[in-house]
Amino acid sequence: MDDSAQHKRREQRVDLARPLSVYNNQTQEVIGQLNNLSLNGFLLTSPTPIPEGMIIQCRVEIENSKHQECSLSLGAESLWQRESPCGHQYWCGFQILDISPQDTQLIQELISEQGDQ
Repeated sequence: MDDSAQHKRREQRVDLARPLSVYNNQTQEVIGQLNNLSLNGFLLTSPTPIPEGMIIQCRVEIENSKHQECSLSLGAESLWQRESPCGHQYWCGFQILDISPQDTQLIQELISEQGDQ
């Protein structure tokens, strides 16, 4: 990522210990893997490019702090995408537009857990 994109980000993103599958709520298909996130956005790797400005309703299956499976639902807009150096996938940056208070809490827990590792 270039320096200008880093300066635009309001919060530091946390790298996840393992990528999490992201599902399109309309089709139930996996659209990519969540690699890092903040309270306001995330980086997704995808086998296909996701156009800038595209808004998606998506779901991520995560474990909460009690090690129970939970479903995180959110609306997000693709801000940028570029092909990875290996050429087999795309990196896509998203801004979170719509999320419930409960799902915001799940993200806060996940960020806290990742930061402790």
